[in-house]
Amino acid sequence: MKKFIVLILGMILGYLGNAQSEIPNGGFDYFTEYESGFFPGIHYLLPDEWTEGIIPNLFGRLYNGEGFFYEYTEPDANGSALTIRRGVPGQLQAPYNNGFIRFECSDVPEKIVGRYKFSQSDLVGIVDTLRIVSYFENVADTLPVSALHFREFPDTAVILDITDATDDFMLFELDMTPFQGIDVDYLSIEFVMLTGANDQLNPGFSYAVIDDLSLLYAPLSVENEATKPFVVYPNPVTNNLYIKNIKKDDNISFVKLTDTSGRQVLYKDCTALTIEKIPVVNLSNGMYMLTVITQSGEYYEKIIKRN
Repeated sequence: MKKFIVLILGMILGYLGNAQSEIPNGGFDYFTEYESGFFPGIHYLLPDEWTEGIIPNLFGRLYNGEGFFYEYTEPDANGSALTIRRGVPGQLQAPYNNGFIRFECSDVPEKIVGRYKFSQSDLVGIVDTLRIVSYFENVADTLPVSALHFREFPDTAVILDITDATDDFMLFELDMTPFQGIDVDYLSIEFVMLTGANDQLNPGFSYAVIDDLSLLYAPLSVENEATKPFVVYPNPVTNNLYIKNIKKDDNISFVKLTDTSGRQVLYKDCTALTIEKIPVVNLSNGMYMLTVITQSGEYYEKIIKRN
């Protein structure tokens, strides 16, 4: 048992060795209820740690409780997720809306990853944009929080513009490697929704859902890619993942899969000497980290699950 506990701790440290930082409430599992200032009895939820842009949302929250952030609890969410809305049908609509988070972070990841769904505009022929912006800053040159409220960001920001509608969760990622090696103190992440309509008085509305937002660090491995004692296929995978042992004197002991938040979703002891079959058909689409323990050490492989 002691040996097993030490091995598990080694796995955790090996996976998280570079991942000293996490996005506060990046899975959007925590919301706090508030009451409208003008009309008591109207309540709304806001995600902990995150902030709505004050200009497009202050009046709506005070008047009728409507804004940018909403809780999403459909079955395809991991717990709960974040719905973001640009406008509400039948009520005041805005040509843009935004929300953000800024937190202390000095450990630059390879990527910021997450899942999204996007409705696109309700206006025929109009193309809306879901914009995801992120950047690191040093305390000496950090933009004031007011800049985030007004959708301002530095030239170094990484920007992802999404325009294709999707009813199913899709993966997104932001490449943060340009910030590696730079002295940084804060990480800002902002969601912006922009209308494609020229008529600012009739911009229509659209919405998106964001889930499983996390920092992805390069995992540590005891060996490099060329010396792994196994091969993994297929990747991306739909139904079954296969691990083929290519070194007879280095048997696989057990494997596990964790999602992008570090939550273990699958564990299996391995007894086959040649090929191990790992069923993943019941897992949600997305990115996972496969950890393989062999007699020579532990290894990692990024796995994409798709239907």
